[in-house]
Amino acid sequence: MKQQGFTLIEVMVALAVVAIALSALSQAAGQFVWNQTSLEQRILGNWVAENEIVKLHTGLLKQPRPSAVEKMMGHDWRLSTTTEPTPVPGVVKLTVAVTPAESDAKSPPVASLVTVWGK
Repeated sequence: MKQQGFTLIEVMVALAVVAIALSALSQAAGQFVWNQTSLEQRILGNWVAENEIVKLHTGLLKQPRPSAVEKMMGHDWRLSTTTEPTPVPGVVKLTVAVTPAESDAKSPPVASLVTVWGK
């Protein structure tokens, strides 16, 4: 007697293989989206920090702001600026750290830039 079609066991094995493959694909897609979001935050955070440094170097800001909130591309960003003395009189080390405003205050910065600035 000739067998026609698939047995129930063969169909169940094929469905299990497809389910495992789709699960792995879904997990990979989720990781890709998370990486894209993280990369977007780091890029925008760097731009916000660069803008703050440029404002100081061009004189738009007279003094570093210890903390501020800036808006960029529809998001609010919390800036934290610290200064440290250097061996050169009148020149300080300036660090600008940026975190998303909606994140926890204890969250690590998504971007942190360092420069020197003359008073």
